[in-house]
Amino acid sequence: MAALGPGEGPNGPGPWTQQLATWDLLSTVVGERHGRVQGDPVDDAGGGRYPAELECRWTTRVGTIVDVRPIRADDAPRLLSFHRLLSPTSVYRRHFFMHPELSEAEVEHFTRVDYVDRLALVAENGDELVAVGRYERSPGTDEAEVAFVVTDAYQHLGIGTMLLDHLAYAARPNGISTFVATTLADNRNMVDVFLHSGFTVTMTSSRGVISVRLALGSDPEPVPDPASGNQGPSALPSR
Repeated sequence: MAALGPGEGPNGPGPWTQQLATWDLLSTVVGERHGRVQGDPVDDAGGGRYPAELECRWTTRVGTIVDVRPIRADDAPRLLSFHRLLSPTSVYRRHFFMHPELSEAEVEHFTRVDYVDRLALVAENGDELVAVGRYERSPGTDEAEVAFVVTDAYQHLGIGTMLLDHLAYAARPNGISTFVATTLADNRNMVDVFLHSGFTVTMTSSRGVISVRLALGSDPEPVPDPASGNQGPSALPSR
């Protein structure tokens, strides 16, 4: 599952377990695992405060628990390993060309974000990254490119939809009202994520490539997943 990444064209870089008792408790638990507690004003070399409030734990449709959190600069080695685990098909759907290794410049760009105009969220199982989702605002606008990629072993478990929900939840308070994305027409998994997102979706197609616009608006209605008990973004606490 992959879409063309924010600012990542063919020529390289360019422009929820169930809710626990309380969100604060969950953020603290995950935060302590990474050597901090919720509310720590950590500037992760990208120019912004690390938003520990976006940390949570989520259960997939088959019961696998993943931790979700904003990316950090020290995720660089894990991001490289994550990319190497992707199948050639997943890499191609992500970048629109064969791209077996990330360059040093790409890794720095992807891991050093300001958490406002540029945000990336990772899902991890233990110390292994299993998915990455990100948005990147187009300068001077209320639009942002959005993309996510999930390792092959963790696809079809709802992780892509979860990341889209979380990114939208984070983007709206930052003045972003629209997500845009580009994906290959044969990437039905990604197309289905967008079509069933609960947001207003507009799609256009040209030469095997689909351009997508998602009007974020207010939170979509939560869609309970009977297999996992997770709910949609409306189950998140309001800011």
